[in-house]
Amino acid sequence: QQQELTCSADLRRAGTVWKIAGVNAARLGKFEVKPAAKDRSGLLYALRDTWNLQRVAWDANKRLSADHVFASRPGSWPPLRRGISFWQNNAKHSQVYLLGNPLIWWACLACLAAYLALCLVYLLRWRRQCRDMDAEHMRKFMLIGDFVLLGWALHYAPFVALDRQLFLHHYLPAHFFAVLALAAFLDHVASVWLPRRPGGDAVRIALLVAIVGACAWSFYYFSALVYGTADRDSNQRKWLQTWDFVGVTNGVA
Repeated sequence: QQQELTCSADLRRAGTVWKIAGVNAARLGKFEVKPAAKDRSGLLYALRDTWNLQRVAWDANKRLSADHVFASRPGSWPPLRRGISFWQNNAKHSQVYLLGNPLIWWACLACLAAYLALCLVYLLRWRRQCRDMDAEHMRKFMLIGDFVLLGWALHYAPFVALDRQLFLHHYLPAHFFAVLALAAFLDHVASVWLPRRPGGDAVRIALLVAIVGACAWSFYYFSALVYGTADRDSNQRKWLQTWDFVGVTNGVA
């Protein structure tokens, strides 16, 4: 039974080379290599195999119920309340701690809520014959909203019902859709709202520069946690008390 895959740059290290001496199932007559009795290339077979694979994966994941010091529940993922510590060196005040870019993470969460709220408001106003935009912009806004909001929900909601070890990295597929929601919301603001106001082009450029600059600064500010470089100011980076990376106390990590 394979429990874990460990990567090593040293190919000569003991235990990194495996050799299969034999297959017990084949020796005991329980394993045969022969063509399938039926042609399983049809659509129904593909759907059935996909369903069986998902069911086996679901059951296997349910069995991973042991506690872990850096495990977290889905409710803590969108607001980025916890990360994952992969490595630390107390002597060098360095560590590798999985933590998203907080400014992007929180902006994505806000834009998901804002996009959903705007979809509902626009639909209600459209039914009341209030035209906030032309039909093409309305169609584009709703189509993108259906894609990003449904994609985010489908990649996030199943974990809520899954009672197993869960970590922040399980949220990353859903987070990709949250980033798309952020981009779509900013595009809507820049293409629909700002052009109606005087100086809209200047405001649009200033907004773009501010957002890119803030994200770049946040990445640089937390880069020590990403790359494991020496960091004696880690206490200042604990914007939330639930971020449990190792701090520095009296010069000692």
